[in-house]
Amino acid sequence: MRENFTHGGAALFALMREIELAPGSIALPVAPGRLSVLRALARMGPSTASELARARGSSRQGVQRIADDLTRCGWVRRLPNPRHRRASLFELTPAGNAVYDSLVSEETRAMNRLAEGLSSAEIQGARKLLAALRQRALA
Repeated sequence: MRENFTHGGAALFALMREIELAPGSIALPVAPGRLSVLRALARMGPSTASELARARGSSRQGVQRIADDLTRCGWVRRLPNPRHRRASLFELTPAGNAVYDSLVSEETRAMNRLAEGLSSAEIQGARKLLAALRQRALA
């Protein structure tokens, strides 16, 4: 099946691919879903898969799968949940905190590099456009 993009849709798709494939793009060594769960745990502290899913706007099953993978990596550990016998809590391990800090540092450098030389008006325009695209994606 061929894509049937509108003119605007084709332009957005091309722009996203260009950014994604650019040599200076953000190419973090972990999948975005893993980074998202690490970020949620860093912000929220020990949390259940359901709490993490709500914070991410995704399914509990998807978060459970990622949290289990991160547990196998040694970046997250399971804790007993005093509020619910069957729903374990997940928390970052010291290794997980170190990995998260490193990823955030790398992400911050990359974002700052991308924003370098852009005016406040250009940044504000980009924020406005991205917010509108996000709203449409969530609709």
